[in-house]
Amino acid sequence: MTIEEKARSYEEALEKARKLYNSEETSADVEIACETIFPELVESEDERIRKMCMRYLDREYQHCSFPDDKKNIEKCIAWLEKQGKSKWTDEDEHHLMMCLECVEECAFQDREDFSKTTDWLKSIKKRMEEQQ
Repeated sequence: MTIEEKARSYEEALEKARKLYNSEETSADVEIACETIFPELVESEDERIRKMCMRYLDREYQHCSFPDDKKNIEKCIAWLEKQGKSKWTDEDEHHLMMCLECVEECAFQDREDFSKTTDWLKSIKKRMEEQQ
């Protein structure tokens, strides 16, 4: 096999493992096996927390009855979706503050413990600057 053929075979196997790994029907044992064989399938802690923030905001959006608040939550979710893909801007700073306000409001209403989420949001700017 040539190097190109090996690379193509690896990518095909990785894609099959990714589909299996992301299936809701996959057992924990199969997930562990996929992670062991293909460590790149494991999400980083940052990525897991970013997705958790998006789920919290989405849940807040579903229960929100104020149009202006819904628009702000939509902006927060859109901003979180693009993280890691651009440099930090004043707009990012603004949206971060909006996200923090939404998450802290949820915590204030005693819905869940959001301390890890708020800590992660507060650290985004510093982590992005360190990557550049």
